[in-house]
Amino acid sequence: MLGALDAFEVVAEACSDEQAIELARQMRPQLALIDQELSGHGGWWTINALQREQLADVIVALGRRGEGLFAQLAGAQAYVQMGCAPRELLSAVWDALRVA
Repeated sequence: MLGALDAFEVVAEACSDEQAIELARQMRPQLALIDQELSGHGGWWTINALQREQLADVIVALGRRGEGLFAQLAGAQAYVQMGCAPRELLSAVWDALRVA
């Protein structure tokens, strides 16, 4: 969805946590959108690694209900529940980018 908007360019997509970190090292994205169910160690580990290495300016986590606190503790600037309305995702992304 974000890639279809003029304001965003999707520079990479990863299928695993290790791939996400490697791509972030190469691309240094402004925004990383991380699924908490990412294969490998998972989304929390990936968020923490992105933060620790400062590989993305902003990290938005996608997860299940009640996981928002864990996402923030891992280092995400915003959290959105899976299955949310596109408007809600966009709002969270723009809010996180404004704060960064």
